Amino acid sequence: MPDETSDVLYDVAIVGCGAAGVQAALYAINMNLSYVVLERSHHCGSFFDKYPRRGDLISFNKPNTPPPLDTWNDAQRLDYKLKFDWHSMLNTNNDTDRFPTYTNKFYPRAEVFTKYIDDVVERNGLNAVFNASVECVSDVRDGRWGDYRGIKVSDEA
Repeated sequence: MPDETSDVLYDVAIVGCGAAGVQAALYAINMNLSYVVLERSHHCGSFFDKYPRRGDLISFNKPNTPPPLDTWNDAQRLDYKLKFDWHSMLNTNNDTDRFPTYTNKFYPRAEVFTKYIDDVVERNGLNAVFNASVECVSDVRDGRWGDYRGIKVSDEA
């Protein structure tokens, strides 16, 4: 926890620092939301420590794609690149955060993907807390329209 003696209120608490958790954190940043990513393991993507059993991802990686058209704008070029890139996180700060820069294997190894996720977390300075098991989640009511403001993250029971 950031400060073990105080409770911290976040707009978003993300459970798990796998690909979906990291992507959710990047979206939270883009939406100017306060967030924390809570991961039970000591590193990102711990699911891939055990699965897939053979070690190769079943989604393919295409680092070498035909070049985009010269008449396309930057958004169209990025969209075209991502059409062939099923592993990269969206809305990252730069092009070095693209997965095809890590390997050119068509079916990449799981450990390469976890290294990629770890690097995205580090390069983007995501607020991730490791070795943190989520045992209880309780809502804090905002009082307007029955919505919830956020959750309180605490080490208290």
